[in-house]
Amino acid sequence: MVIKKEELFFDSKDKIGRIYARFWLPEQPCCVIQICHGMAEHISRYEQMAVFLAENNIAVCGIDWPGHGKSVGKDQVLGYINEKNGWELAAADHLQLKHIMQKNFADLPYFLFGHSMGSFMSRYIAAKYNDEAFAGFIWSGTAGTNKQLGAALRLAKAEVRLRGAKAPSRLLNHLSFGAYNKHFKPARTEFDWLSRDTKQVDKYIEDPFCGFCFTAGGFLNLFLALQYLQTTEWAGAVPDLPILIYGGTADPVGNCGNGILEVVDALDNHGHTQVKYKLFDYCRHEVHNELNPQEAYNFILNWIFHHLNIKTED
Repeated sequence: MVIKKEELFFDSKDKIGRIYARFWLPEQPCCVIQICHGMAEHISRYEQMAVFLAENNIAVCGIDWPGHGKSVGKDQVLGYINEKNGWELAAADHLQLKHIMQKNFADLPYFLFGHSMGSFMSRYIAAKYNDEAFAGFIWSGTAGTNKQLGAALRLAKAEVRLRGAKAPSRLLNHLSFGAYNKHFKPARTEFDWLSRDTKQVDKYIEDPFCGFCFTAGGFLNLFLALQYLQTTEWAGAVPDLPILIYGGTADPVGNCGNGILEVVDALDNHGHTQVKYKLFDYCRHEVHNELNPQEAYNFILNWIFHHLNIKTED
């Protein structure tokens, strides 16, 4: 099958930089999936997943967030998200891509996939932009409540005030991620919590656009978004659409699956009827980059085809 791969840049809603977007397009797509990548990575890391989906007639697209990958210009800083309404501006950039795609695929069902911080963005968009025409949502490696979030927010605000929003915050980075490897001692690298696949971990470490330290402004935006996602208001605002939530039982971001169960319960308590979840045994944070990535790919594909009434071989 011929997969058409394209890329483009468009102006960011923050009026500072340009947003990089990638596309994987089959000849006759049955639907569209937009990928929201995670923190301190970029959309090109999803090449293998995107190609698999495109080979199954799904059009795939995604952007590098502001402060990430090729969306960072020569005068910009990795990990910086505008401290003034930056999360909302980043959401607007993701929606810009959706509107670009829908110019060519207006009649196709549109799914929004998000991993890790991307799952937080997808969850935010689901609630705040519930009038957008989405067919459903897929959230990978998401998290539940964090009792330390209030303290983290106060510290992030102090870091912005004292050191500046564009300054990398190694303090917040350590407090946010420092404990993630404690379940995997003796750890080979500081990113063992990402996957059991050492080749994938090494690729992440060797990538200059991965694993960088977020700025104080970036952390502030993340914590403000998480504060909203922990409210009952969030779950009540999410439309009752098909939602797939999955992660690994050894993922410290999702509290080894407990965070996912929290999100599922929050939606159930607000009357959502189309939520499905799965915990992949022994998998860490990036199930799509684990030792058995094909299992996750097929799981996603079968769920999508089920909701589109497309028969699969399984």
